[in-house]
Amino acid sequence: MTERMISFSDKRKQQMTDYSKNHYGDNSWEMTDPKTVVWHYTAGGSFVGAWNTFDDETRKVKGEYPNTTAHYIIDRDGIIYQIIPENYRGRHTIGLNHTSFGIELVGENSGVIEKRINDNTLQIQSAIKLTKYLQSKYSIATENVIGHAEANGSSLFRDISGKKNDHTDMAPSLMNKIRNQLK
Repeated sequence: MTERMISFSDKRKQQMTDYSKNHYGDNSWEMTDPKTVVWHYTAGGSFVGAWNTFDDETRKVKGEYPNTTAHYIIDRDGIIYQIIPENYRGRHTIGLNHTSFGIELVGENSGVIEKRINDNTLQIQSAIKLTKYLQSKYSIATENVIGHAEANGSSLFRDISGKKNDHTDMAPSLMNKIRNQLK
C-alpha cells in the first residue's frame, strides 16, 4: 500500500463537520466506529485524475461542501493508494460516510466499466485484499461490504436530511461475487 494523501486542511475538516451535522446529527469530521466498506469506481480512467478530483478542497458536490473523497484508490495495475487516514470521514456515500471506508477502483472511460473492472484480476484481488484487511482490523461483517448501488438498502444507512444515493456503480450482481470471495 502506498500513501498519497490529499489535502485535508482545517477548512476541509470544518466542512466535513458541517456536513456531518446536516446529515448525521453529529459534529465530527472523524470516523470512530467503522462498520462498512463501500466499493466504487471512478468516472475517469486514471489514478491521477481521481486523486486530483478528490484533492480539490474548493469543489462543491450537489451544492455543498466538502468535495467527495474515498479512503483508498486502487489503480488498474492493482496498486493501492491510501489518500486519507482511516480515522477521517470521507464523503463518498450518502448515508454511510460516518461509518464507512470508501474504496475507489479506477475505471475506464469507455465500455462497460464494471465488466472491465471485474475482468481486471490485479485490481479485484487488490480490492479484496484491502477489504479483508479492513474487515479484520475493524471487525466489519461481510454483509456490510457493499457497492455504492446498494447503499440506500444498507441497515446502517442514515441521513437525517432525507437524501438518498443515485449511483449505480458496483451493482449487487458484482458485489455478490465479491462477498462470496470474502467468505
